[in-house]
Amino acid sequence: LVAQGQISHDDLIAKLTIVHNERQNYDPDTTLSALRQHAPDRLIYADTTQLTPQQIAQKTISELPS
Repeated sequence: LVAQGQISHDDLIAKLTIVHNERQNYDPDTTLSALRQHAPDRLIYADTTQLTPQQIAQKTISELPS
C-alpha cells in the first residue's frame, strides 16, 4: 500500500501498532472457546479474514432462528 501511494509510511506504522497492541490484549481463540462453551446457541462465528461481507450476511441470515 505504501509503494502504491495508497497510505503513508507513518499511517501504516500507526495502524500496525494498533493491531499489535490489540493482539497483546485480546486472544481471539480464548474468546471463541469461551463463547462456544457458554453461549453456543447465541453464537454465529464468521471469520472476517476469510469471508466477504456478503458471505457473512448470508451466513448470519441462514443461522438466525425463523
